[in-house]
Amino acid sequence: MKSRKLAHGEFHASVTSPSGNKAETFSLAIDQLRRLRNSLCHSHTSEIVKATSERYVQHAEEAFKALGVKTDPIDAIGGLTGSQFRTNKVRRLEERIKEEYRAYVSFLQQQQQHLECMYSDVKALKRKMEVMPTKDDIVKILEQMIKNLKLAPVKNMPGEPTEDALLNTDTVDRVRKLEDVPCSPPNLLEDEYKTAVTQLNSGDSDLALQSAKCALDITQNLFGEEHRKTADHYFLVGLIKGHLGNHPSAFESAKRALDIRRKLFDKIHSDTARSYYYLGAIQQTLGDYKLALESTQRALDIRKKLIAKKHSDKARSYHNLEAIQPTRGDYKSPLECTQRAEDIRRMLFGEEHSSTTQSHDSLGDTQYFLGDYKPSLGSTHRALDIRKKLFDEEYSDIGQSYDTLGPIRHSLGDYKSALKSTQRAGDIRKD
Repeated sequence: MKSRKLAHGEFHASVTSPSGNKAETFSLAIDQLRRLRNSLCHSHTSEIVKATSERYVQHAEEAFKALGVKTDPIDAIGGLTGSQFRTNKVRRLEERIKEEYRAYVSFLQQQQQHLECMYSDVKALKRKMEVMPTKDDIVKILEQMIKNLKLAPVKNMPGEPTEDALLNTDTVDRVRKLEDVPCSPPNLLEDEYKTAVTQLNSGDSDLALQSAKCALDITQNLFGEEHRKTADHYFLVGLIKGHLGNHPSAFESAKRALDIRRKLFDKIHSDTARSYYYLGAIQQTLGDYKLALESTQRALDIRKKLIAKKHSDKARSYHNLEAIQPTRGDYKSPLECTQRAEDIRRMLFGEEHSSTTQSHDSLGDTQYFLGDYKPSLGSTHRALDIRKKLFDEEYSDIGQSYDTLGPIRHSLGDYKSALKSTQRAGDIRKD
């Protein structure tokens, strides 16, 4: 039997059926108790005024009697005085619950800050690694040095002294005669280069450094200290030291290469720009951000004057500047540098290229640090989409993209997607 329809919060005036129908009485009593429960459970306060309390007790007693249930517990409650209710204890309990909730919220906020700090530290480390030459970069330089040994002398750039001008006539003749001798310095140099390449590719960078130092000694004996080739070998030694993580020593070698190049060439020279760029990378790794910014800016200024608007070296300079500027408290300039690097790489390589994804990643990082989470999500997602087209799903860079997406989505409040991204990154690392 259906109970009589009442508005929310209202009670039946009586639970006894007017016609004496027991089923209707039973239904009314059950509905009355349900309404009492809802009123108490859905109340916005833990307090109740005395008149309302007495009315609720009366409703409960009538319902219990109609159902044939003993009313002793209800009578006991109805007989309590105001002082016997534990109102103060309930209030203290509520306050404790609120305090625990506030502590829980504070803990979550602290954890979020810790996660954001960890994310920032990981990104800073990633940027330092990105600006330092890799093993493959060093191998390419060595391979080019091997080619240069076999090629005829290249026409010097304006303002650059010719090789003959840097050596006296006897030395020039001696070098040219030695080129056909099997154990001559030029052939020994080639052997050292090839050995260094093999050692680097096999993971033995310490032995590669020894080969590079031997090549430097040969070059010093052959051409003297202040010569372009000597500067090139100081630079090579510095690159390998940096790859080994010996950054203070790498700085000394790279600085010596720069000093020689500045004496030999005009200020506007590609080798000088290369030296400034690498010095900036080392200074950044050593935490000397002010000098790193100056060195990188000099490299960029030289490259702007030397090379066309679309050039990968210029993009690398912008990328390095973008990595250093936040350490100096400048968060707006990196955005401009990153966008310029991205524009250059897109023009040079197209949209679907690994270098372009690097720019998308950097742009996303910069936007994240500026608090622009939605644009950051878009940039990082573009990098992921390109990598999915270029590489296997289990490729490490794809895992890196998922790793980056996690904190961004978390900052946007999309915790479910953030968890999925982080878990996907973990799965790729496991594989």
